[in-house]
Amino acid sequence: MTIQQKFVKEIQNICEKYKEKNFITYMMEDDGVENWTYETFWKRAACVAFESHLSFVKNGDRILVLSPLSPYSCSIIVSLVMIGAVSVVINPELPPEELDMLVEKSDIQGIVCDRINYDKYADKFITKYPVFDITTGEMFEERQYNRKQVVDADEEVLAILYSSGTTSEPKGVMITYEGQRKSSELLLRAFGTNDIRYLLIFPLFHVSGFSTFFALLFGGGQIGLLENSNSMRLMEGFKKY
Repeated sequence: MTIQQKFVKEIQNICEKYKEKNFITYMMEDDGVENWTYETFWKRAACVAFESHLSFVKNGDRILVLSPLSPYSCSIIVSLVMIGAVSVVINPELPPEELDMLVEKSDIQGIVCDRINYDKYADKFITKYPVFDITTGEMFEERQYNRKQVVDADEEVLAILYSSGTTSEPKGVMITYEGQRKSSELLLRAFGTNDIRYLLIFPLFHVSGFSTFFALLFGGGQIGLLENSNSMRLMEGFKKY
């Protein structure tokens, strides 16, 4: 069993163990609330990975993830883990020229995004890469694409996150399966393991948000997410969660 397969199996075991437990509470701007149990989370991630156009993606492919923090951005990361693809998670609020630079650097084979970021940015790549809807895994526009091989694929890499570039241009930081597992263990020592409830604010393109999400998943914790977080929404989130 490969390290990627072990990682997926551990996630599956956690989701089966806590299948009836609420995993993600998504508090929306219209005051609606969406609750995902561990079982719901696993089934959604597996369905998108294997029963949608996303199955076009192959082991080792790098897929750009361009979306605000939501249950769908969390589950798509796990869908890509199931396939063995590498998630290249970047800030969708960057200027288009900076996004273009990161896309070029990343040697991607596809893009996953929400409708807003598709219309705002990703639709211009539709003739070059398959662009998938983050909620369904289906292509925004179904086409035939010529696949290309990743020149420096690494089967131990889970994701690539970019540094902020404050001292020089952004650097792609490769997060390995083993490194993420160790990070989760260290974070869980700090969180404790008794019914962890965490209001997750940092986005997944930030190492804090990415690592905290996986730590809470492996720890059987509960996550609160806010749609379009700001200072007022944050205060509301604390009251509700």
